[in-house]
Amino acid sequence: YLIEVRPTMGMVKAAVKLYPIERGDQKALKKFHKFLSRNQPIPLKVGAFEHEEPKLEFFVDNGMKRYQLDKDKGKLKLLSPEMYHN
Repeated sequence: YLIEVRPTMGMVKAAVKLYPIERGDQKALKKFHKFLSRNQPIPLKVGAFEHEEPKLEFFVDNGMKRYQLDKDKGKLKLLSPEMYHN
């Protein structure tokens, strides 16, 4: 699956929104491949951010509550098998 992450402005701070890239969306796929060709991957070590976990607990809990509310309201766009990319 390919997910595009777009920054959004908030009242106090910026946030992000996630948009799945569908298999037939040639414009989004071209943009994605262009990005990959210009940027090297950043390797991350397993556990590299474990020390950040306690600081982020509030945001994780808040995000999960927001997710559940959006899920209950039917606001979520679900990934389907047709969106899978090889």
